Amino acid sequence: MNDNGDFISNHTFGGNSNDWFDDIKQSDDGNFVLCGATEIDGYDSWLMKLDQYGSIIWSRNLGFEGMDQANSVFQLNNSGYIITGVVETESNNDYYLIKTDSEGLLDININIGD
Repeated sequence: MNDNGDFISNHTFGGNSNDWFDDIKQSDDGNFVLCGATEIDGYDSWLMKLDQYGSIIWSRNLGFEGMDQANSVFQLNNSGYIITGVVETESNNDYYLIKTDSEGLLDININIGD
């Protein structure tokens, strides 16, 4: 949307299954970073960067074994990202924290739970 509330572009992302975004943030370069989940043999965390017109710059599937989904994304001072979310294990649900570089490539992956 522009400053007047008019749509600049309209895009659909994902495949034939369930896909969604839980968070969107404008990055320091004026583009947008989104996180959520995509259904590919279960659910996997999904991180995507779009330009100001809605075109995909990059798209990454991140996460753990099992079903997981990204809930929040934050940009770091070095232009990398922190993603938080939930992973469903055999016995319970745990939280996780992922750190990526500026291209969304995995740097650190931490499971927080039992």
